Amino acid sequence: MSGRGWVRPRLRGEKAVLWLVTRNRHKLEEAQEALRGYPVDLKVADVGKFEIQADSVEEVALTAARFAYTALRRPVVVDDTSLEIRALNGFPGVYANYVYRTIGLRGVLKLLEGVGDRRACFRTAVAAIVPPWEKVFTGPTCGVIVEEPRGLHGFGY
Repeated sequence: MSGRGWVRPRLRGEKAVLWLVTRNRHKLEEAQEALRGYPVDLKVADVGKFEIQADSVEEVALTAARFAYTALRRPVVVDDTSLEIRALNGFPGVYANYVYRTIGLRGVLKLLEGVGDRRACFRTAVAAIVPPWEKVFTGPTCGVIVEEPRGLHGFGY
């Protein structure tokens, strides 16, 4: 099933309500901007994000969406992101946040000392459950890992 047109309002002119599982207001603003022009009203769900340990960002996002749907019994959207560094065979992958919290940016840079190929991709999976449908959308944002941390906000990769 294609992603186009699969979230439909029940009545003509009525917006479908989707519940976004996040505590990040910037993520809400970003999602609202992406959905501008579609008949969707995006709201923040007051439910914690359930995260499993898995090697697939799609599996992590879909499991979290299923958990949120079970708790809310409303159409939900959940995202998860992996950082895949080519020279490290895709590490840290779905464990990017854990790696960031444990060894930090400097630790990741230490792993890449002397490495010429610093290509990496953030890959985001957005899982939506709008019964009877479940759908996972994925997309990468690719670039290179810099040699020193930059910026004032976010991961800084």
